[in-house]
This record gives sequence, structure tokens and C-alpha cells, in this order.
Amino acid sequence: MKVIVQKILAERGLCSRREGERLVLAGKVRVNGTIARIGMLADPEKDTIEIAGMKDAPPKETIAVYK
Repeated sequence: MKVIVQKILAERGLCSRREGERLVLAGKVRVNGTIARIGMLADPEKDTIEIAGMKDAPPKETIAVYK
């Protein structure tokens, strides 16, 4: 399911949604190698998002086991 890029950044704990908007406006965010725009949608599980050249891979599944 596609979600706005700023929301993905915020959910992954990389920045707030407002800060994500500033990064997108500054041209520092790329989705699959394409410069992101405000309102751009991305699939958080499939797409690769880069912030200022640092790649943020899709999240891996975590399994917690309790005794």
C-alpha cells in the first residue's frame, strides 16, 4: 500500500513529518533514485528511500519471543 514519503520517514523514526517535508523541498530525498516531490507516494515495503545519499532500506520483520 502506497503512503506519502514524509509519513514513511516519520514512521521509521528518521525525522518528523514536517522535517520530512523540508527535506523533500530541499531535494535531499530520493525514492528509487528519483528526487521526491511533496505528495509523492511510495510503498514502504518495496521502495528504497535515500536521504542526502544515505539509503534507508525497507524495514525487516522482527519476531519477539517471550517466555
